[in-house]
Amino acid sequence: MATSYTSAITRPAIATTGIRKRTVADKIRRLFPQDAQILALVANGLDAGEDVVRKKGLISKKKVESRTFEGFTYSPQAVEFTVTTGGTSSCVVSSATGLTLKTIVVNTNNMLVGRVSAISTNTLTITTVGGTSFESSAGDVLLSMGPAYAENSSSPYIYMKDEDNYYNTTHIFRFPAAISRTAKKNPHYGNKDFWSRVRQNVLAEGLRRVENALLFGERPSSGETTSDSTLSDTFGTFRGMWNWAATSKDFGGNMTWEGFQVDLPNAMHESVSPSEKKIMLCGEVTFGRMLRWVNDKLTVMESDSEYKEFGVFTKSFVTAKGNIEVIVHDAFNRGQMTNKALVFVPDRFQYCHFNDDDLKPKLGIQANDVDGVEDDILGELSCWSEDAGYSITKVTGIY
Repeated sequence: MATSYTSAITRPAIATTGIRKRTVADKIRRLFPQDAQILALVANGLDAGEDVVRKKGLISKKKVESRTFEGFTYSPQAVEFTVTTGGTSSCVVSSATGLTLKTIVVNTNNMLVGRVSAISTNTLTITTVGGTSFESSAGDVLLSMGPAYAENSSSPYIYMKDEDNYYNTTHIFRFPAAISRTAKKNPHYGNKDFWSRVRQNVLAEGLRRVENALLFGERPSSGETTSDSTLSDTFGTFRGMWNWAATSKDFGGNMTWEGFQVDLPNAMHESVSPSEKKIMLCGEVTFGRMLRWVNDKLTVMESDSEYKEFGVFTKSFVTAKGNIEVIVHDAFNRGQMTNKALVFVPDRFQYCHFNDDDLKPKLGIQANDVDGVEDDILGELSCWSEDAGYSITKVTGIY
């Protein structure tokens, strides 16, 4: 029965059905953080028969033809040797790997020169070269200057090294969306077709999770897959940037401008060139602390980089190893990741897909008797470090 009134009508509660007409905005705001920033930096384009799609300063895109794909690196042999026990005609080094008899070395502490005359495990016998007797102390670093042979010598010492093999595997991603026939045809709020909007939301959610895998994924401990005894299946995954990283820097809870400017570059591998573009991914807390350096006029910064054309906000900090573009990434706002960061060279990192299985829609996967529609976003993906992670540095202990 309808309500009778004995006083003025007032505004009913907004939830009261059939009484008050609501005004609903056509715009539905997606409350995502700035998502898929790494994927935004992947070079665009199809493979077109080529192995890699490249653009300088961006992450290249690569097609792989096997679920396990491999590569090789050659890391140079040691040229410096740290003294653990010093002496005048002999010393002990932490490792003699890379030394042969007759090698000339210089003590970088006192600049005295000698020749390696005998090697017993890590103990070296050294003959003085020059007028001052060779000597060393614990902590000194000896630098190799190559062997010195006698005139008309024979049987030179051979020391060669194999290349290092490394690999990654692929990960099958699926992000389905489903709707009943009735719901699909019903009118909904919003200025776009509801079903299209649902699929866009699913894609955005999926890309966010793919990006997290690119950052923190890990490959199986052996083989191509991991077994799940609970679900009775096997599944593939890939190694992401964090686990590729071959170098690291722990600031012990106090990353200062001086540490960022000098100590962090020194922790990077020697193969990383100052002229190469470097990106640092970090959270808002870390970036905010870095902006304090700017306020204190301690830092040298450059203007926004060309990455802004891809919708990615960066600030460039000048360091002893060249510029580092800093990007605030949502993954580093989560849990203990707020105290960590990741530095990498985009020119040496690749987004990979298995054959033609880059992320793409697969429509109408519902069973024949389903009164509705189910579409899928499907891809078999991976990533690749062209130098086995030597251009990637993990940063921990920021504050």
